[in-house]
Formats: sequence, C-alpha cells, structure tokens
Amino acid sequence: MHRLCAIGAISLAALSLGVLSSAQASPATTLKVAYLRDINVIAMFQAEQAGYFKNYGITVDNRPLNDGAAVASAVVSGAADIGYAASAIPISARDAGQPLKMFISNGYEEYPYSPNMTFIIASKASGVKTMTDLKGKTVLVNAISGGCTLTLRDQLRQAGVPVSAVKTLVAPFPQTQAILRLGQAQAACIIEPFYTAIRLDPTIKPVVLAQGMVAGRKKGDRVAINGYFATSAWLAKNRKIAGDFLEAIRHASYDLAKNPAIFRKDLVKYFGMKPAFAEKVPMTITPTSMIAKADQYEPLLRSMKKSHMLDKPLTGAQVVETITPPK
Repeated sequence: MHRLCAIGAISLAALSLGVLSSAQASPATTLKVAYLRDINVIAMFQAEQAGYFKNYGITVDNRPLNDGAAVASAVVSGAADIGYAASAIPISARDAGQPLKMFISNGYEEYPYSPNMTFIIASKASGVKTMTDLKGKTVLVNAISGGCTLTLRDQLRQAGVPVSAVKTLVAPFPQTQAILRLGQAQAACIIEPFYTAIRLDPTIKPVVLAQGMVAGRKKGDRVAINGYFATSAWLAKNRKIAGDFLEAIRHASYDLAKNPAIFRKDLVKYFGMKPAFAEKVPMTITPTSMIAKADQYEPLLRSMKKSHMLDKPLTGAQVVETITPPK
C-alpha cells in the first residue's frame, strides 16, 4: 500500500487589526519552516515582508522543498521546526508512528468548490474524458502519500475504478506541465497556481475529470486540506511561539483578503509569474478560520481510510493540536 513509509525510517479570535508591537516575543526566536510551494504560503511570505513576524520577535528561516514527504521528514528529523504541506502528509506520518500534529489550517475546500483548488486533469491528446477512461493510463502525482494521492484514490473510488487499474508517476508540481506536453503521463493531479498555467497552455488543452481532494461531498461541506504542523514535543514546549506564528500569518492573510492586489504582486515576486498570468489565479485565503480544530479533519480522515491510505483509524483529536493566538 502506498504510504509515507519513508517517514517511519527517517534518521535524519478574530485578529486585532491594531498595532502589534506590544506583542513582541522576548528573546527573538528563529523558526526553521519547511514548506511545499503553493499559493497559500504567500501569507507566510507576506507576514515576513510586512514585518508581522518581526513584531512578535520571530525570524523565519524559509526552507522550500519539492514535496510534502520531504517537508514531514525535515520536521520529524529536527531539520525544521514547522512544516507546511497538504494535511494528508502529516496524517500519513502520524499513521506511520511519527508524532506530527496540525496546528494551523491554512487552506480549505468548500463544496461545491468555491474556489476550486485541486483537480484531476487529462491532456486533450490523451483522449481521456472521464475518470473511468483512466484505466490503463499513467497519472502524475506530486508525492506518494500526499494530497494528490488522496485526490486520485478517492476520485477513482467514487468512480468505481480500482487504483490498480491506473499507473502512477511521481514528480514535483512544477514538472507537471512539461510531462503532460511530452505525453509521459496522460493525466495528472494538480493544484493552483500550476493548474492555471496548464489551463492556459494551448498544447495541453486540459480536460477536467474531477475536482476536490475528498470525493462525494455535499453542498456546504468544508474540509481542511493543508496547513502548518510540528511535532507534539515541539508544540508542547512552544505553544506561545506557535500562537505568535499563527497570528502573524493571520494578520498577513487579512491584508491579502482585503487587498487582492498584494496577492497578485506576491505571485509575481515569489512565483516568478507574469502580471497578466497572476491576474488569472484564484485567491484562496481564509484568515477567519486558521485555528486548527479536530472536526475540520474528520472528513479527510474518513476518506483516507476508505482510500486505503491509513493502516488504522485516526481521529481529529489525534492529528490536531489546537493552538490559540495571543490575546
């Protein structure tokens, strides 16, 4: 079964919009943050750029990595204090015996998908038009036990197609466009902003087969699909620092939500996008719902179990540490 087995073997309330200077942390703290690049980490970049981390006496040592499994490995090994990835990654690690817990919910899917965040797509040249058509085809995912693996497995399950009927190829999101162009895979799981690039590619002309990390949800359902996590031991020793980190990111998220122009500018600055392209990327900022709560993760856990990504049932309470920001 595809799981984050490598992790087990690693050696290696509402935000006050007033002045934050009174919340200075003492002494100054450097946090090593490993992360998978997606548009939701822009809030962390903005918190640094706007000085919100500095206001809490925090310096962030950014460590971008190619996939969520590498992020979880860095946190488990102590190479990073905090990780950011799809929620499925630390949950898989927890299932494998690693003491990781979510403490910031930084991205949600709200059904019926507003805005859309996760897609299964196929190139027009492949002739694939439905999930059923994927039988015998090669589908690209970005990590063995990440959010895209869950997306693929759950959407196949919903369509009545066994996972064994498709071949999987693993490569980082930035390589997806080239791989689909070359025909090395006929379909892929993709997220923003990479989906927008592929959607605008006249060579690929993608066909959307499915959307949503968790299949079969009902209107109004809300699932926490990515966020920040750390080890249980680190969170037990650093609850205040974790709360300060949360509040700085939430303050930056309010900035982005109030002024989308900042979000577009940051896409250009941090993702190297052209301004015209950045205008077409949907914004997925949820500043009012960043405190991780156990019930937000129950639908994800159920789908991971049904999709054979967990060896044992886990509860939201086992995978979430609720950290509240400073008063």
